[in-house]
Amino acid sequence: MTAPCTPYSRAPGRIDVTAGPPALSRWLFPLLAGALTAALTALLASGLVTFRGTGPWGDVIRVSGWLLFLLAPSTAVPAAILLAHRWLYSGLGVTGICVALLAGTAAAIVSLLSFAALS
Repeated sequence: MTAPCTPYSRAPGRIDVTAGPPALSRWLFPLLAGALTAALTALLASGLVTFRGTGPWGDVIRVSGWLLFLLAPSTAVPAAILLAHRWLYSGLGVTGICVALLAGTAAAIVSLLSFAALS
């Protein structure tokens, strides 16, 4: 007599253990998203800082550029969350958010230093 077939008796044979993204992509997506968005934000900020307008609007645009430099690392988090949600079909944990912030901070510092060296 054979054992009765339960719904979970054949489940281990059907589970694909190779499914899912490789371990590197869990670090790579927040890293690249953080660096790319912070670099683009810092590039926009450097364009605003170099604006040479006359009158009070020139000063407002330059100050908004410097404020955008301060916000550049923080722009990495929404982009990393969006990439993780759309490409990895998962959420982004605290570690991924920290990686995105570190990459964003590094990219913003590099772009700020290169901007300072060129001007």
